[in-house]
Amino acid sequence: MLTETGQVVTLDGQFAFIDVQRKSGCQSCAVKSGCGTSTLAALFNKRFSHVRALNTLQASAGDMVELELNESALVFMTFWTYLFPIVSMFVMSLLVASVTHYNGFAAMAGLVGLVAGLVISRRIIRSRLDTKQLHPVICKIVNSSYRGS
Repeated sequence: MLTETGQVVTLDGQFAFIDVQRKSGCQSCAVKSGCGTSTLAALFNKRFSHVRALNTLQASAGDMVELELNESALVFMTFWTYLFPIVSMFVMSLLVASVTHYNGFAAMAGLVGLVAGLVISRRIIRSRLDTKQLHPVICKIVNSSYRGS
């Protein structure tokens, strides 16, 4: 399971919208002090992402919470968002290139394959988006904003 900490901003039924600070891979790199990429990452590191998570622990707005995401959900979303459209672009381009020797048709077919791959992946992602396995889940309230008297 992948975990991340963030702050609950708003609630919407069984879901909570959480601000999670974006991190780069440079934070765990051994040579980050001598790398230009880590310098650029430090400049843009203060941005936040809004994450929609299942609020199973009934966290309230202002709470600091820990989120959990299944790795298989990340792999699923990554495949359909990035890999499938690119593969469909190459397949369409190669199919047309094997039939004709005009490169313009192959390029247009690649563009059609990319758009078709994006449309297909969007439909598949939307059809599976309501399953609870694809959403992050609040697994722990780190710091509650509620101060009872």
